[in-house]
Amino acid sequence: MAKTKALTAQEKGFEKGRLELYKQANEIKTIKTQKQYDDAELFIKACAQQIAKIHDYCDGDISDANKLHKSLTKKRRDLLDPFDRYKRAIAQCMVTYDTEQERKRREREEKKRLALEEKQKEKAKKLRADGDEEKAKIVEQTPVAVTTLPSKTKREGLIYKDNWVCIVDDMEKLPDEFIIKTADMTKLNGMAKHLEDKFKVAGARAINMRNLAVRNK
Repeated sequence: MAKTKALTAQEKGFEKGRLELYKQANEIKTIKTQKQYDDAELFIKACAQQIAKIHDYCDGDISDANKLHKSLTKKRRDLLDPFDRYKRAIAQCMVTYDTEQERKRREREEKKRLALEEKQKEKAKKLRADGDEEKAKIVEQTPVAVTTLPSKTKREGLIYKDNWVCIVDDMEKLPDEFIIKTADMTKLNGMAKHLEDKFKVAGARAINMRNLAVRNK
């Protein structure tokens, strides 16, 4: 079981401050008098002071860690980049070849299926000519089975995954059910900030999401 790291003197001070503010927070349920409001203001300022102290205590180490992380990430990217580029280029060549082989395989299967269907029709025609209508219908209704041969390009450890996507060639011809209508919230929010309670747009309204901030001295 991992041992809990001992708190530093500063961290103990933060914990002490947290417990004190936690007690005060539980005492502030609603504000109905000016004194309660003043007490709440002092509480908010005390929280802001603790937050500022914690930032001063942690931000330096965090900044150093971020710089180290960025440096190591760049080093890893520089080392991996050539291999990733080689892999993508060769993989694309393999996909192109495999796709063509798959197209040819399906084409052969389709020709084989059409040939078998033609034989099936000829057989039904002969049965019908011999007066056996019942067998002729059975032959016609029997599905043609074509044996699917696996692609010879497949190799152990390599997996080709189909990834069908849609390419829109003409937006004007696209049915309405596939068109998403969205509101320009950037523009609407900008108007709300500028016009405030005078904001008037059909189908929309402006509300004031007030929040409280503590001014740093």
